[in-house]
Amino acid sequence: MVQYKYSTPVESELGAAGSVLETALLEAGYEHDEVKGYGVDILNAIVSDLIGGISIERWIKMGMQKADELDITQYEDS
Repeated sequence: MVQYKYSTPVESELGAAGSVLETALLEAGYEHDEVKGYGVDILNAIVSDLIGGISIERWIKMGMQKADELDITQYEDS
């Protein structure tokens, strides 16, 4: 599985989701050069289609901003 390194938590989670999608597509029989390195792009295309042209990163950031406005905090295990 390809591991992406990004500078923000949103980019990091998006990269991880892209890696999982790439692995699933490879296991489903897609060719390596059809999907390798394109997981995030594929996710963006799916989400953009579903929510009317907004990239997944923008959509996640909008959700995080709304959570901040509502004072919703995500706690991580220590």
